[in-house]
Amino acid sequence: MDILITTLGRANKQKALAQIPEAFHGRVRIFTQEAQVQELQEHLPEGIEALTLPDDTDGIADTRQRAIDALPKGKVWVIDDLCVFKKRTITPERLVYTPLNEQEFAELYERVDTLLDSYIQVGVSAHNGNNRVLEPLKPIGRAYSTYGLRTDIMKRADIRFDAMYQQDHECKFMEDFYITLDALTKGYPNIIIYDYCFLYAHNTAGGNSTNRTLDRHARSAQMLARRFPGLVRLVQKEGKWGTQEMDSRTEIQAQWKKAFEQGRKKRR
Repeated sequence: MDILITTLGRANKQKALAQIPEAFHGRVRIFTQEAQVQELQEHLPEGIEALTLPDDTDGIADTRQRAIDALPKGKVWVIDDLCVFKKRTITPERLVYTPLNEQEFAELYERVDTLLDSYIQVGVSAHNGNNRVLEPLKPIGRAYSTYGLRTDIMKRADIRFDAMYQQDHECKFMEDFYITLDALTKGYPNIIIYDYCFLYAHNTAGGNSTNRTLDRHARSAQMLARRFPGLVRLVQKEGKWGTQEMDSRTEIQAQWKKAFEQGRKKRR
């Protein structure tokens, strides 16, 4: 299983890569735009090669699709460049979250890899909300920032990160919610790992925040709602978001289980 990281403007801030043990470096595929390849390479451990995306790559949806198109089809674990993983332990008093050691990273990698034998997408729970599900796994749910994918199945089912972007080049975001909903409504279940979780500083300078505006973010959410009527509701979120000073942004709430039920009925 390849480990896919895409990055832009964060050559010296590779938090996801920093926690990947050396034994897995041969499986890491890290992409950036051509103009930044040399700088990124200077910050990578020996044995990891910075891979090139064209400089006209336009936003995260286009980036994700071009990156998986450049890799062999099969199992790919997508990890956003600022993701930090933790392991959850349930004690009688509380939930304890600790950074992964090398063995625990290997265990998480193996879990994602094995579950991809049965699912098109294997998500990892976000730290926020992780305490709401105490079981190790939860079928059908929200996946973003990091998830394993069966890109061979995605290709056969025509599930693409850039589907909304192809229709409107201002719709550069919500690509992970799009592929999740597209897969579910086509009858492909996903599963979310809960005894591990990730933290991510969203809307931080660089990466997919390079070309994020409130309008583009809203247009992506609005198109997602149009693509999946009755499954996606638009909501307004108030307050500062990340370091980019964005207030009153448009977000979505999705009915993931209902999406899969619709998809399963279609496939009967």
